[in-house]
Amino acid sequence: MSDYESGFKALLAELKRRRVVRVALIYGAVAFAGLQALDLVLPALGLSERVFSATVAAVLVGFPVTLALSWIYDLTPRGWVRTGAGAARASWRGGGALAVLAGIAVSVVSGWWLSGRTVQDTGADPTTAVDDHAPIERIALMPFVDLSSESDNAYFADGLTEELRGAVGRIDGIRVAGRASTFALREVTDDPQDIGRQLGVQAVLAGSVRKAGDEVRINAELLSAADGLDLWTEQYEATVDDVFDVQAQIARAIADASEAAIRIPPSENVMAVDKVRWGRFNWNRRTAAGLEAAISNFEDAIAFDSSYAEAWAGLADSYILLPEYAAMDPVQAIRAGRDAAEQALALEPDLAQAHASLGLLEMFDWEWAAAERSFRRALTLDATYATAHQWYANMLMGQRRWDEALERIAHAEDLDRLSTVTKQDAARILLNAGRTDEAITKAQDTLDRNPTYAALWLDLGYMFLEAGRFSDARDAFGGAGDFLGTGADTMDAFVDAVEAYATTGEPQALPGRDGYPDPSAWLAAQLMLVGQTDEALDVIERGVRDRVWDMMTIGGSVVFRSLDGNPRYEAALEAVGLN
Repeated sequence: MSDYESGFKALLAELKRRRVVRVALIYGAVAFAGLQALDLVLPALGLSERVFSATVAAVLVGFPVTLALSWIYDLTPRGWVRTGAGAARASWRGGGALAVLAGIAVSVVSGWWLSGRTVQDTGADPTTAVDDHAPIERIALMPFVDLSSESDNAYFADGLTEELRGAVGRIDGIRVAGRASTFALREVTDDPQDIGRQLGVQAVLAGSVRKAGDEVRINAELLSAADGLDLWTEQYEATVDDVFDVQAQIARAIADASEAAIRIPPSENVMAVDKVRWGRFNWNRRTAAGLEAAISNFEDAIAFDSSYAEAWAGLADSYILLPEYAAMDPVQAIRAGRDAAEQALALEPDLAQAHASLGLLEMFDWEWAAAERSFRRALTLDATYATAHQWYANMLMGQRRWDEALERIAHAEDLDRLSTVTKQDAARILLNAGRTDEAITKAQDTLDRNPTYAALWLDLGYMFLEAGRFSDARDAFGGAGDFLGTGADTMDAFVDAVEAYATTGEPQALPGRDGYPDPSAWLAAQLMLVGQTDEALDVIERGVRDRVWDMMTIGGSVVFRSLDGNPRYEAALEAVGLN
């Protein structure tokens, strides 16, 4: 046996005698368990990652020190005593033993070096922890929780969320998750990592509002979607008059965290802002009563501050939606909406929301080129405005620009991932582009998440009719309830008529015809589905002559595709500007 081997064996024997190996094993086990426990409780204690890094450094340094002490001392019933030399004392000083001792020395130096590097890399002030993260480019603003004792202050919390959304949306380089998506998650999850996965964002802004009279307390925190840790948190005490300043402070903090710039132009009239908060709260209810209340709120805001552009834009949006939910003359609604949108732009020419509203109104008036300019302008001003992408996609669908429409609606879905309305429009575009099975799948997936959305059940019924799945169509129309104002019996009779025409080729009578406005593209589509082609063309021609707004849909709807080449239909398309 060589001197090297005998020296190495002698050293192992000496390590065992001095209990160094046992101490190393115990130290490793205890250190591992302790670090695991610390990693679990660190977030709950509100401590930074710096504490964990410092602990790891201490463990690294402590390991070789502990081994050295265990070599020199031993714990006995008489207490700590210096370990005496053993029989192998002379032989363990050979080449192999020296190599092991050199390794221990290297571990001491490495532990010291790693501890210094760890503290150096993570030793920034906790208030600047965001410097360790990549600049924020996508953020979700979750609805602020209302903690007020009064029951009628929910609108204030929602309004503050909307105003912050607008402020953060003006930060250069930041994309804000759509309102529908964040509000849809309000009752589902408050886990920032889960929100990050579902919405594809890097950070989540959450908070609470407690309002008592004119006094407001706002708690806000910016959370990392990667690990759920706080990037910053702050509490603000203010009066209602000072809420604008608080919004500016929060938005600037986000801007600082993302190395961006910000511009915030609020109204200075507190009562006007309060009315706009109420208006958006009611507008988002998407009911006839809600939209009528929203119009009243926005008009009150304008009475308090006639120069408040966002109040005029809200009024325009309310008129745009009202004919879909209430019995209002579309011509009157379009005129009122256009006046409001133009006034908003006169006050604030760079308000993206108003440009998008004007684009939709121009589309209703068949002014296709002007509509496209307005949508493009809106997206130039705010590329994160999901509604502008959505409405632009609908315009492209009406012009049969399928690839562009699908690309644009995909942008809207990406920005507002949980928006049922956006997914409804995506399914409609797929249907009219001839991708019926994909449209059905998207509609069904969306209804799985929001089974009470009657409008989409109605659309799904027509998708099933296009696919020849008549039994499924009856079930889907049943899910729509009375959304159309017609009973289940009428819808069943309608499906029977469509199925009879598809089976026999014989035109059928249209059940419940009195329930459809005449003339309208909607009535013409129903007549096409039961085989009354000539009467459908009569309705289209009257609609074009009377400039009925929904004639804008006759080019994109799959229902009219069989009319391609028909001289009467082609003339109607040309009159509407689609040919």
